[in-house]
Amino acid sequence: MQHSDPNAGGYRPAAYIMKRFGVTRQALNTWLNSPEVGFPAPAMRIAGYRYWRLTDLAAFEAAQAAKERVSEAA
Repeated sequence: MQHSDPNAGGYRPAAYIMKRFGVTRQALNTWLNSPEVGFPAPAMRIAGYRYWRLTDLAAFEAAQAAKERVSEAA
């Protein structure tokens, strides 16, 4: 039986998210429970582990960068 690796298809686990954004697990959960932050929900769960699409993370980062540009221009 072949096991699929969620990382192979452009998905990353919570540990990757925490390292990428420099946040704790608690901060990540706060982001997920705060709609105003706009952080994407996990795309899948496997055995209790959450995985996010890299494309969703890139879109979030782009939205944050756009907000910063608007703030700086004001």
